[in-house]
Amino acid sequence: TAAPTAAPGFPGLREEDAEEIRSEVAVDPAAASQATVSPALPPPSHRPPPRVAVFDFDLTLTSMHVGIFDAGNRDRVFGTPQRVAMLRGMLEQAEAASVPCHIVTRNSEHNVRKALKVSGLDRFFESVVGNETAESAPKSEIIMDNILRAQTTGAVATRLLFVDDDRANVQDVGSCFGRAATTIQPKTISVRYGKGMDEGDCALVVRWLGEGAG
Repeated sequence: TAAPTAAPGFPGLREEDAEEIRSEVAVDPAAASQATVSPALPPPSHRPPPRVAVFDFDLTLTSMHVGIFDAGNRDRVFGTPQRVAMLRGMLEQAEAASVPCHIVTRNSEHNVRKALKVSGLDRFFESVVGNETAESAPKSEIIMDNILRAQTTGAVATRLLFVDDDRANVQDVGSCFGRAATTIQPKTISVRYGKGMDEGDCALVVRWLGEGAG
């Protein structure tokens, strides 16, 4: 009896056994054309720089100065349900862009956290720095010490968005972080005093978020 012919590419196997293996591992061209490949991460030089957004609270996120007896009243603190939805939409954009949001305020941290929780906006903010932590320091110093230097995970932010209704605070942050000696690129938004953020202010925030998307 003649010895079985070895199959090419399969030493030691008969041709009929090798053919069975080939049929089991064959790739369907139609299925292969529909396969998706996860995109690779862009090289570090092409990734957007780490960013952070910092908001004032009273008359910036809120529509009033929030006292101890006001914090539990959502409509009194933030205005109409439509305005709350506007703020939520803006903060959802920040969340989708992986930009952490913080609050730096002269108000009490307790009041702020209570008001945020009642409105359902608390989940969007990583920290609240109030007068218990830094009562009279310039906001630029508070941001540096309590947010930027306090960061323990990920790359340190190099782009900063700051939103406030007090022009002195806006100028302080813009000038401090705008110096050549710092590595922070600041973008400031000055909210019209006494009104709180409106659609135009939120649109500016969303535009800044989009500028760093890629």
